[in-house]
Amino acid sequence: MRGVLDRLVHVDARRDRRLAGEHARFFGARLICFGLACAVLTVSLAYRSGLSMLDLTVLGSVLLLLAPVAFVSRTGDIELGHDLSSLLLSGSIAALALQTGGLNSPVLSLFAIVILDSAFCGSRQSLRVAILAGALGLALVALSPVLEGSSVMAGRYVAVALCAYASAMALIFLGRRERQASSQIRSQARAKTALDTVGDVVLWREAGGEISFANAAAHQQIGIDRRLFSEALLIERINVGDRPAFLKALSDASHGAGHGSAVIRFAVETEAARSVRMFEVSARRVGSADGEAAVVIVLRDVTERHAADELREMARLEAERIASSKSQFLATMSHELRTPLNAIIGFSELLIQPGLMPPNDPRRDEYARIINGSGEHLLEVVNAILDMSKIESGMMTVDQDRVDLSAVVASSCELLAVRAAEKSILLQQSLAPELPEIIADRRALKQIVLNLSSNAVKFTPAGGEVTVTAVRDRDHVEIAVVDTGCGIAEADLLQLGAPFFQARQSYDRQHEGTGLGLSVVRGLLGLMGGSMLIESAPGSGTRVSFRLPINGVPEKTSTEPVKIETRMSARRSALAETAFTPAPSSVRLTA
Repeated sequence: MRGVLDRLVHVDARRDRRLAGEHARFFGARLICFGLACAVLTVSLAYRSGLSMLDLTVLGSVLLLLAPVAFVSRTGDIELGHDLSSLLLSGSIAALALQTGGLNSPVLSLFAIVILDSAFCGSRQSLRVAILAGALGLALVALSPVLEGSSVMAGRYVAVALCAYASAMALIFLGRRERQASSQIRSQARAKTALDTVGDVVLWREAGGEISFANAAAHQQIGIDRRLFSEALLIERINVGDRPAFLKALSDASHGAGHGSAVIRFAVETEAARSVRMFEVSARRVGSADGEAAVVIVLRDVTERHAADELREMARLEAERIASSKSQFLATMSHELRTPLNAIIGFSELLIQPGLMPPNDPRRDEYARIINGSGEHLLEVVNAILDMSKIESGMMTVDQDRVDLSAVVASSCELLAVRAAEKSILLQQSLAPELPEIIADRRALKQIVLNLSSNAVKFTPAGGEVTVTAVRDRDHVEIAVVDTGCGIAEADLLQLGAPFFQARQSYDRQHEGTGLGLSVVRGLLGLMGGSMLIESAPGSGTRVSFRLPINGVPEKTSTEPVKIETRMSARRSALAETAFTPAPSSVRLTA
C-alpha cells in the first residue's frame, strides 16, 4: 500500500517530505473508502440478482472518489484536489439522500465526513470550500423532489461509509504518530551527536536536581563518566570556595532571571593526571518560569584564557612599574647629580679666579674638601647605577674566595666611623667569638655591609646608636645592622628594595641618596645565595639582617635579587634580639 501511494505522489511533491506525506494521506483515505465500497457492492450482488438505482448511485459515487486522486497525482495541486473532492462527495451524498428519504435520509450524516476530511487533512481554505459544498448539497436535497428507494440499504451504505472513513482516518493518524515518533527519535539522536561534537561540557539538570544528560566532553574534559554523572559528584569536584557561586548560578537560572553564570576552579581527573582548571559556568532555564524548571548547564574550560589574562595584567603592571621607575630615575638623578655638580662648578670657579679668592685665603682648603666630597658623591651615584644596571642585565658576577667576616665588618665600620662621629652616633660591633671564614665575594660582602651600615647612620638622629652583629647559625652566618633611628612605616616597609625608592621620599628629601642601596644589596645577596629580613616600626628603630651560606653556592645559581622579608616590630628592645631562628647551639649577641 505504501509503495502504491508513493508512486501516486506528484514528482514536485516528492522533494518535500511534509508535502509528500499530505499527498499520501489524501490518496490513502480515498483509496481505502473506494476499496471498502467495492467490497460491500460485491457482497450485495452475491445475495441479489441485479443492481438497483441506489446501488448504481453508490457505484458512481465510489468511482468519483478516484477523480480527485487522479487530478492531484497528475497536477500536484492538493488544495484544488480537496476542493474537487468536497464538491463531488457532496453531490454524491445529495443524490443518495434524494433516493432514501430526502431530508429524513440517514445519508445526510455523511456530510460530516466532507467537513471532517478537510479539517483533518486539508487547509483552512479547503475547510471553507467543504462547508460551502455541504451547504449546497443540503440545499439541493431540500429543494429537489424525493425519489423512492430503499432506506434500509441506505442505512447500510451509510454505516459502511462511516466505517471506511473511520478506518482510513485511524490508519492515517497511526502512521502520522509513528512518523512523528520516528522523527523525534532521529531528532534526539542528531541533537545528541551534535552535542557530543561540542568541546564544552553540556549538562541537562532536571527540575528535581538530577542530571539526566551529559555530553561526551564531560568525560574528555573533566574525567567523569557520563553514565555516572550526578549533581553531587559535580559539586564535589568544585573548589570549596567556588561552590556558593556555582549554586547561586543554578538558583538564578531555576528561580530567578532564568540565567546565571560563574567562574569556578574544578578538580579534573583524566587518565594522564589530576589537575585544577578554571571553568566558566553558564546556566539557563528551559521551560516554564512557574515553579521548578529544567536547566541547561554549559562548562567551558577557560584555564588558558585566564592564564593569558593574568600574563597581560602582569605585563601591564610591569610596564607601569618600568614607566614609574623611569620617571623616578629622572627625578632622583636630576637631584643627586645636579647638587654636587653645582657645588663642584661653583667652588672650582672661586678657586681659579684670583680676584674672587686670594691665594692665601684659608677658605681654599674648605672649598677643596667640598669639591672632593662632591666628586666622591658623584662617583658613588655612578657606581650604584652601574652596579644596578649590571645586576638587572645579568652581567654582574661574583668571585668565591675565603673571606674573614670579622675583618670585613671591622673595615666597614672604620670607613663609617668619621661620618658617625660627625653626627654623634655610637657605631659599634658585636661579633660572636670564633666566627668562621666563609666562601664569598669579598668586595660584594663589604659593599653589602657598607650600604646597610651607611643607611643606618644616615637615618639615625644625633646621639643614636648603630650596631653591627655577626653570628653563626649552623651552616650559615647571619649579619645584622641595628639602629635606633626613626623607623619605617608599614606602607613604606613593603616597598623597600625597589629601585630609587626611599621611605617618606619626595623631591626635597631630608636625606641624600639614590634609593639604590637596598636594590644593589638584594642583587648581590641573590648572586651569593643569601636571604634578607627587615624589622622596623615608626619610632622603634630598624633591624636589617641577612644570611649567607658558609660554604658558598654552586655555580650557575639563580641571579634573581632576593625577596626582602619584612616584619613590623613595636618595641625597641625586641629589634636587637629578633633574627632568623638559630640552632640551639648558636651564640646570639645583642646590642
